[in-house]
Amino acid sequence: MYLFDIYLNDFYMQDKIILGILTIGPASMYSLMKALQNSTEHFYTTSTGSIHPALKKLEKNGLVTSETSIENGRARKIFTITIEGHKVYKEWAASDISIGKIKDESLVHLFFLSANNPVERIKLIKKYIKNVDSKIKELTILQNEGINNCKQIPEHLEDIAFYQLATLDYGIDYYKFQKKWYQNLLKTIQSKLNEK
Repeated sequence: MYLFDIYLNDFYMQDKIILGILTIGPASMYSLMKALQNSTEHFYTTSTGSIHPALKKLEKNGLVTSETSIENGRARKIFTITIEGHKVYKEWAASDISIGKIKDESLVHLFFLSANNPVERIKLIKKYIKNVDSKIKELTILQNEGINNCKQIPEHLEDIAFYQLATLDYGIDYYKFQKKWYQNLLKTIQSKLNEK
């Protein structure tokens, strides 16, 4: 796949993420950015700088509309998904779930870890385990907040909340797996070091 194709695929996915967020309700660009940061950003990196061009493209294609309102003397654009936008979003949501490639920077670092001396390797892995532990705690806090918020959401949004919380479950399990895997790797490296 060429770099341009990868860029287009990311742009295509960002369109779907924006449409998905707008199915919940109209939002300003700032609200969309905050929604991305608090949700999909944890498992799918999108550039906040690309949100504006994505919205322009969606509006040009008739998938969203915008309306400017004045709040506290400031102009604010509010974006709303159109009927056609709902249709495109639902078609995408009903398509096969594709298997994503493992795209993890830690694996690239691990692949070249032998460039460090054994003591540095152990230090780097211990630090990584600590960072993974922090990520588990961060996602667990978000999960607890989500569960508490679910008690107050309208019935028509319960289904959306269920699947959004499922992504948090996945993230927590993923990082727990990583923590355990790196702890086992650390034991292996330390035992190899003790053998020498």
